[in-house]
Amino acid sequence: MSQADSRRARRVAARSVVRIGTRVMSLLVCVALLLGAAFVLWRGWIPGIALTPSAQRVLPASTTQVQACAGPLRTGTSATTAGAGTAVGTSTVTAAGTELELGTLDGTVTEQPATLNGVQTVQSTGLTDPLAVRLSGARASDVTALQTASGGSLSGLSLSSCSTPSFDSWIQAGSTTTGRNTTLLLVNPSDLPAQAKLTLYTSSGVYTQQIAALRVPAHSIRAVPLAAYVPNLPALTVRVRSDRAPVASFVQSDITRVLQAGGSEITAAGAAPATEQVLTGVTIQNSATQNGLASDSSWSDALPVLRLLSPNGQTRARITIRGHGKTTTLTQQLLPGMTTDVPLTSLEDGDYRITVHASRRVVASARGVSGGQDSPEFSWLSSGTAFSGSLLLRVPEGVPDARLTLSAAGETRTWVRVTRVDADGSHTLEAGSGDPAEVTLPAGSVWKIRASGLVFASLTLSGDGQLAQTVISSESDRAAIRIREQ
Repeated sequence: MSQADSRRARRVAARSVVRIGTRVMSLLVCVALLLGAAFVLWRGWIPGIALTPSAQRVLPASTTQVQACAGPLRTGTSATTAGAGTAVGTSTVTAAGTELELGTLDGTVTEQPATLNGVQTVQSTGLTDPLAVRLSGARASDVTALQTASGGSLSGLSLSSCSTPSFDSWIQAGSTTTGRNTTLLLVNPSDLPAQAKLTLYTSSGVYTQQIAALRVPAHSIRAVPLAAYVPNLPALTVRVRSDRAPVASFVQSDITRVLQAGGSEITAAGAAPATEQVLTGVTIQNSATQNGLASDSSWSDALPVLRLLSPNGQTRARITIRGHGKTTTLTQQLLPGMTTDVPLTSLEDGDYRITVHASRRVVASARGVSGGQDSPEFSWLSSGTAFSGSLLLRVPEGVPDARLTLSAAGETRTWVRVTRVDADGSHTLEAGSGDPAEVTLPAGSVWKIRASGLVFASLTLSGDGQLAQTVISSESDRAAIRIREQ
């Protein structure tokens, strides 16, 4: 290489080094500027702008909410076919609230509500399919939708709350021993299909075999007999988790002793596992008669029980039962994943509040029984969630007068005002942690319930061999979300 060529190569290399250095320096300057700007914003060094983090409770703009109702009792169900079986008898849906519509699962309106003193109410009878109550407006969470089901070859009266679809729910009810049918009802009112995954906790422990996900098409109901998975077991708890779309989950349980129908029930999902569970309004009826039947093995489930489950570990449950001015305390050891029934045969006839405390989270429900050998009947009452503020309630027509039962959360006392909407009349109740407060509500009546603090509530229909119960709650607190501004 000549000297000229060598000098030319050195000049080219030098210019390349300068260009690369310039680009690197420019990049470093840009990074420094960006970091500096971010630091300034973080420190809040912009005059007139306060960047102190704050949190606030925000009620979202009104959206349409849905409560799904299970429809009538069903037979002929299958674990392998995505169907609903055959409807038995009919159901009735009753709702009260503001800005509500009653219709099919796909949104077709079937009943227009009537308005009484600013409250919309509706009742639809003779139903053979599930319905959905669609709600809108700022007070959509005040609505209470109830369903009764009866008739056909299955005896008894069922009362259940229509439920907001959920991605995770727990239900305790039923048995799969001889003559006992327990069917899971999955209702999907959304526009997307759902995939439901089951976990079954039995009196022998958690069912460990793989259960294939159950497809629930949009705007449909699927009914699954649980004996297909866990036959001949006296106590069940069901957990339902769904993907893609939430589902409203219910358990239908019915009894046949030889050729005699022994009652039927549809139970909505209850409270999620917690270290404290409260059941208010647990009803004991005809206790002497029912206790006398228990010596016959076919009537062993004609007794009131408290059903408990600790899903994730061994724990000791402390049970406090209050009613008739008395307090009874029990303890029960719970093994992980094992559903346990605790007899309540020592209680007198009446309504009770049962509180369960445990070091681990538990699920709780109670079975009430009635009617004796001539007209046997039973009902399941789940633990509920406390509500405050107000909700609206319409008692179904064509059923016995209802009994509203209330108790306060914790050891506090709360005043509850129960005001009739469709006629004159009101009641003021003091709800505490002792004996439940009660008031009778005539069939077909419409009420506004306003609580000054957190209360648990249930509704009971009883009379002449009939017993049906459900938890009453509001979703007001779920409508609020916390937003943290940075």
